[in-house]
Amino acid sequence: ATAPSTTPTEEGEPNVTTTTTTTVDASTTAAEPTPPNSTSTTAPPPTKKVNFHGVAKVRRRKLAEKKKNDETLQKTAMAHAKKNKVKTTVNMPVAPIVFQLLTILSLFMAGFFVGI
Repeated sequence: ATAPSTTPTEEGEPNVTTTTTTTVDASTTAAEPTPPNSTSTTAPPPTKKVNFHGVAKVRRRKLAEKKKNDETLQKTAMAHAKKNKVKTTVNMPVAPIVFQLLTILSLFMAGFFVGI
């Protein structure tokens, strides 16, 4: 490495700059242990930076994801139902309904004629 140095001179003499060259032997630097870096042993390893999101923003994001999942499930269920096209028919007995209507009508007519 070269290190320029300036030597102060008396008044009237020009400033003199000298350059010193030093060579470092590879065998001496390898034998000398490097001093431990105090910050490397106490500092935790670097972690990836996590952006802070507010509670409301996280909640909105989760609700949006849930809504999206529900919509996709609903679409697939409707597509599946359209493929099958199974119609459920309910066979209700008609006779008891007709019998009750006739009974109500006959009681109303009897009450109406008694009231006249």
